[in-house]
Amino acid sequence: MFFFMKNQNEEEKEQLLSLKKRDADVPSASSSSIRFFTKVTACAVLLAGIGTLGKINVYDRQQQRFESSGVKQQLAFLGEVDGLPSCGPYVDDNLRTKLLHNGEEVQDAAIGYKECEFFSNLGSKAKLLGDQPSECVAPNTVITTYTSGDDFYHNLGLVVKNLKDQDCFMKRFLVVCADSACSEQATADGYNNIEFPEDSSNSDTSYGRFTWMKQKISLGVVGSGVNMFMVDADVVLFSVPETNSFLSQSNVDGMFQEDYMDYHGAYTNGPEWTKQYLDGVHAGASNFNSGQMWYRASERASRWIQTSLAHGVMCSPNCGLEQNVLHDAAKQAPVGDTELGVEPYALNIQPLPITYATFCSRTTDILHDWEVVKHMGEWKTLHMCCAGYKYDGMGNAIEKRKCAMQTPGPSCVEAGMGKEERWDYVAPAETTEKR
Repeated sequence: MFFFMKNQNEEEKEQLLSLKKRDADVPSASSSSIRFFTKVTACAVLLAGIGTLGKINVYDRQQQRFESSGVKQQLAFLGEVDGLPSCGPYVDDNLRTKLLHNGEEVQDAAIGYKECEFFSNLGSKAKLLGDQPSECVAPNTVITTYTSGDDFYHNLGLVVKNLKDQDCFMKRFLVVCADSACSEQATADGYNNIEFPEDSSNSDTSYGRFTWMKQKISLGVVGSGVNMFMVDADVVLFSVPETNSFLSQSNVDGMFQEDYMDYHGAYTNGPEWTKQYLDGVHAGASNFNSGQMWYRASERASRWIQTSLAHGVMCSPNCGLEQNVLHDAAKQAPVGDTELGVEPYALNIQPLPITYATFCSRTTDILHDWEVVKHMGEWKTLHMCCAGYKYDGMGNAIEKRKCAMQTPGPSCVEAGMGKEERWDYVAPAETTEKR
């Protein structure tokens, strides 16, 4: 069931105030960390109170809420069949009136003319990259991330720091840019990149456009028949994601990052304890995080993303996190969706292995816990969600992992990125001594 996250804005506001105070207390911290926090999607710090499995009935609740407030109801379904954009294979016929918008500006989750054109261009780009020979990435598969041209862009160098010299990875890596500043910088830095349509959303905040953009990118790639592993721009890729292994699981349509992980417990108690722990987490709340996602190019995966976006149109502006809408759409698949005219369909999504790590932990600060840090060499990735200082956290994690692998010892928890390695480091001016 889709729940409107009543307390979410208040929780986010408290987090931002906390970050603001930390910026004031710690002069060396980047003042842009608040902007980073609002941009980072799908962090489990906001996952408390996630809705449970049930019938999706957002439209009825939306209508009831408007009626009780005395405000005139605005139609959730946008436009008529005639005059709507042609979106080719990306939008199913029975979802056209739920998803497509015929105006210049659209709601965050809706799809307009610019997005349909973008899907076609993105699909061509993804197919081209997916055809490139690679010894380390599965056939017909790309690895993607998305970012913007402000200070957040500099995270990108840390996302691929460990992989930038591996050609088999980099020629399959695609950066989707939210603006022209990002595109110009990404081109200069040698990244494969494509730009998301400018002004394609009438959102009051860049956060709304930025988060729903992720699902639209996913639909564009998957709808073009290309498999994809997608990460947020605050995910460190320690090694090449195991896309060949993912693809070999022929009955799995998608895989997601699990949050609320207890790494200390897992590494001190073993696999059986970890399984029981995660089963308990699943029973009590959602720990679905879309910050790391594997999508198989299938009709089922495309339908899943489309229904999620359609419900994003319906529940706007009170959807909560877009990842919760995506998760609920997956849970709804086996029973169908009468509101959207979608028949029941089989969809199999599974959690990624815990080596696709998350900073969202219910126990210790994992980057200062030696029982965890000494296992970081096993990790494939780390998502720095639930943290205000994305750039610093990513850089420090890389150094702690390197220390644990090369010179293991408890002191590795203190390892961190040197100031000379930061993107904003300015070397002191040379001075000449007067004689």
